[in-house]
Amino acid sequence: MKRELHSKEFEKFTRQKKIIPRTTKKAAFLCTIFFCITAFANNEDFSLNHGKINSKDCFERIKVLQDITITGKVIGELGESLPGASVKIKGTNRGVNTNVDGSFSIVAKNTDVLVVSFIGYSNEEITVGNQKEIKIRLKPEQNELNGIVVIGYQKAHKKNVNAAVTTISSKQLESIPVLSVSALIASLSTGVQTPSQSGAPGGRGSVVIRGNTNMSGSVDGTGYSNPLYVIDGVQTSLEDLAGYNTSNTDFLASLNPNDIESIDLLKDASAAAIYGSRGANGVIIITTKKGTALDKPEFNFSINTGISPIPKLVPMLLGSAERNAKMGMIDKWWKKQYAQGIEVPMVLSDSLNPAFNNNVDYQGMFYRTGLTQKYNLSVRGGSETSNYRVSLGYDNAEGVVQNSGFKRYTLATNLNSKVGKSFENQLRINLTFTDNRTGQGNPAGGNFNFNSTLPTDPANLNSSLFYISDAKKEAIRGELNEKLNTDEAILTTISNFSRFNLYDGLTFNTQFNFVYSTEKKNFYEPSILREEGDGLASYALYTRKNLSSDVYLSYYKTVNNHAFTGILGTKTDYNKYEDMGISAQGFGSDAIQVINDRYTQEQIYGYTSIESNALLSYFGRFGYRFKERYMIDGSYSIDGSSRFGKDVRWAKFPSVSVGWIFSEEPFIKRNISNIVSYGKLRASYGINGKQFDANFLRYGSYNLGYGGNPLWSNTMNVSTYGGVTGVKPNYDAIGNSKLSWENSKQWDLGVDLDLFNNRVNVTFDAYNKKTDKLFFDILFPAYSGYNSAKANVAGVMNYGWETMIKWQVFPRINDWNLELTAGFSQNKNFVTKLPNGNKDYYGVDANYREYGYVVGQPLNLPVLFRNDYILDNMSQLPVNPYTGEPLQGKESWAAIAPGFPIWKDYNGDYILNDEIGVKDNILDTKFKPTPDFIGSFNVNLKYKGWYLQAYSQFSFGSDILNSVLNSYMDRYDRGGTSWAEHGLADLSNLGFWQQPGDGAAGVRFPAMYPSTTGLPSYYRFRAGQSLWIESGDFWKISNASLGYTFDKGPILDKLNLSRVRIYGSVLNPYQWQRSKTVTDASQVDEHGYTYGNGYPQAKTISFGLDVKF
Repeated sequence: MKRELHSKEFEKFTRQKKIIPRTTKKAAFLCTIFFCITAFANNEDFSLNHGKINSKDCFERIKVLQDITITGKVIGELGESLPGASVKIKGTNRGVNTNVDGSFSIVAKNTDVLVVSFIGYSNEEITVGNQKEIKIRLKPEQNELNGIVVIGYQKAHKKNVNAAVTTISSKQLESIPVLSVSALIASLSTGVQTPSQSGAPGGRGSVVIRGNTNMSGSVDGTGYSNPLYVIDGVQTSLEDLAGYNTSNTDFLASLNPNDIESIDLLKDASAAAIYGSRGANGVIIITTKKGTALDKPEFNFSINTGISPIPKLVPMLLGSAERNAKMGMIDKWWKKQYAQGIEVPMVLSDSLNPAFNNNVDYQGMFYRTGLTQKYNLSVRGGSETSNYRVSLGYDNAEGVVQNSGFKRYTLATNLNSKVGKSFENQLRINLTFTDNRTGQGNPAGGNFNFNSTLPTDPANLNSSLFYISDAKKEAIRGELNEKLNTDEAILTTISNFSRFNLYDGLTFNTQFNFVYSTEKKNFYEPSILREEGDGLASYALYTRKNLSSDVYLSYYKTVNNHAFTGILGTKTDYNKYEDMGISAQGFGSDAIQVINDRYTQEQIYGYTSIESNALLSYFGRFGYRFKERYMIDGSYSIDGSSRFGKDVRWAKFPSVSVGWIFSEEPFIKRNISNIVSYGKLRASYGINGKQFDANFLRYGSYNLGYGGNPLWSNTMNVSTYGGVTGVKPNYDAIGNSKLSWENSKQWDLGVDLDLFNNRVNVTFDAYNKKTDKLFFDILFPAYSGYNSAKANVAGVMNYGWETMIKWQVFPRINDWNLELTAGFSQNKNFVTKLPNGNKDYYGVDANYREYGYVVGQPLNLPVLFRNDYILDNMSQLPVNPYTGEPLQGKESWAAIAPGFPIWKDYNGDYILNDEIGVKDNILDTKFKPTPDFIGSFNVNLKYKGWYLQAYSQFSFGSDILNSVLNSYMDRYDRGGTSWAEHGLADLSNLGFWQQPGDGAAGVRFPAMYPSTTGLPSYYRFRAGQSLWIESGDFWKISNASLGYTFDKGPILDKLNLSRVRIYGSVLNPYQWQRSKTVTDASQVDEHGYTYGNGYPQAKTISFGLDVKF
């Protein structure tokens, strides 16, 4: 029987040609048993008297030499997959690379040690043992170039990216209790400006990457170009938000900073080109925190509370101090017949009248100490196949202005699930509710009135001498119940991302998003506050619905020394907007604060609007790596928008980039590896685009009824004809079916370095960005019957450099850890193209201030008189050699006298004038609207559990215009009594002309004395002169934090806590600025005018507690 079996086996194995392997295995099995028995026999504890041999131990030793298949996954510290990681058996050449999802499979023995490595991460060694499935978490090496960055539809290791990308991590943000991260971006990156328009909590700011390109007014009312925002794959540009927004809330204030995992700034074209028509001004990608596999749920609770003291205010003269100062001007400068006559304003002369004998401190009523509160609770957990994160947030920040502040409620949910090894799904649902308390401002000032929080412009306060009622005082303090002012917004985002592994390295990805936002504003000003004795009500509602989808294939494959990546997909995006505004003014009961039939039809004004647009994109990206040191990437996007005509609807946006990690070259390693730990050279070129925010510019439009005034609008003042409402063309909105994409061509050269064993990190980029086909108004001659139309006719060039240097002062093994970071950048811009044969352009902003553009000159030059000197005596005036007459002002101005400013007579006609054709106020090409350089300097100090952070930013070399001081002084030379009826700032620290010789001595300001009724004005303190130019230099510490972290210990173990962190923080603790007369040199608009008369930036001192359990 035994022979028959052997015979059949022999025949079978011979036929399959496997006799030798099977025989070998049997022999090895017998030898193993023999080895096991021998081992027991030679063991000094072995004795026949101990009983039988332990067969279990024997077979355990048999298993040692057997091969088994090990599967696993390699992830980073935050749970992200690490594709392309190396998994090798120690001491051999056998190994594999992980797939696109970080998974691997390798055959090994129980005794083998797996060595797992990935560039930028510390190696990990794991003994196989009895494990058949292994999850390996690698920790990043401690240097700047090892992070994971998101660069459009894929994550990549920063060392493998050829683009100019800056990453801000959650660790850099966790100790900074801000409402919006937009204000911190400039302190934590380079080449970025974050001009502030308001210091109000949640107030709108701007983020400008590599220079401003805006020439035709911005969609957010700031005049700055804006980047594309991508939050967890959901793309939003401010052009998409169209009316952006009724509430003046900062876009990023809708996002809880506690939910942010990382912020990636894509600054060059190669990184942003895949976003096509939206990436011309850079891209900001925000990734929020997500769930992860944990043994038990992990909770995180944080609380922060603080105060905002009243900021430094412009000192105002009150009561008798104001009266005495103004009467002193009259006594000094007016002739006796005027100083003792009826020309003296009654508010000054009638000091016994209770209506003019008061001491009202408006600023004392406007401002207060604000309280801030922040609470956050999150939980995450689950398994490898299903995990989650849920976060709740509440913020309540009182502003330093009465009845102003910002409340925010946030809910963020994230659910990750896996089905088998091929399918993954991520569902995110986010909900944000904001209540923006905007103070006493009237919304009739417009959506973009940043200073509407206060009852009046601080530079335009009423005189402290006037009596005001108790009701008015209550209204100013925000205590008047009859007044209504609400500003609320709700944002809901539902996003589902799915990934299906089709084949080795090939993945099918989909993301579907739905965004619904609604913003509502109610306002009612009661009759007791209004001079007219009537009530004013207004209501505004803005809603946006967005549906978008991304469907794409991604590919990752390594073959020996070659690595290939690819993306191919399509995106659709649809927006629908509904906008409504209604206002009413009339008499009635203040108990009714809404618009109803108490108002007549003539007292009600309103409008509604329904608009939509769509965008379709096809995109692709290809990448190739050889030996992990030679790299090339290319991307291509084709976009079509419904906002353009059919002939120009589509545009193409390509890019290419190359990189060389020269530190991996053998000759570098042999010679300078002790100096250069890592070095890479990179270059890129690409084209990005931008579309305008209006949906129907390609069409002409018509108006109903009233046409206008024939003197300036080319239309007759006609409402009806024969009883029928007239229909006429809108002569300011001529259709242009050829309007097309703005585009930006940009090249970038960069270098990344890790030096001295990763102690010093340096990145440097030089760039050139030419933006063309900018939208611009073309003016038509009057005989055409039209006024203007938009066309793609302007261009701007931005060019410069940026660098970031990080230095780890102490070795990393030291308990002390001190990191110093310095960023520097320089951006210059100039106009490259204008309409009408590059003719100089003159325009007027919303505040009636002139500016202009000249080809070859920077953007936003002001139109100014250039101050030459202050006149000490009449003999200083130049004399016209043809007429013998001295220099004079235009006929309607007062005669020039000592103490007057003398401006340059640019046209040489010996008459100072501001009339068209003979103007002496021209585009001031000496004005510097852009700084010579901007940057940041940050300190991070750690010692065991202690840490100290300080972030700062600076700007040097720009000019700004002091519009606040101009507002205080200008009314003193405008005629009438306005100067007496408004407040007077304490100007005692300023130098004014008082007597002959002061001009020669270099006194800055002309003689300040009030004009009187019946005498012409010279406009000594008018806007639009170089007198108001100040230095824009400042260095601002944006945040300083000190804290201690308890990571482990017996006390925490007893309390079931895994981490406790306590800290104190100060926002905006200090600002140095060169100008001593400007309130805040960092608050300026795009033309350089100060916002110092608006909502001040306040200091906030807070304390926080962060507990993880």
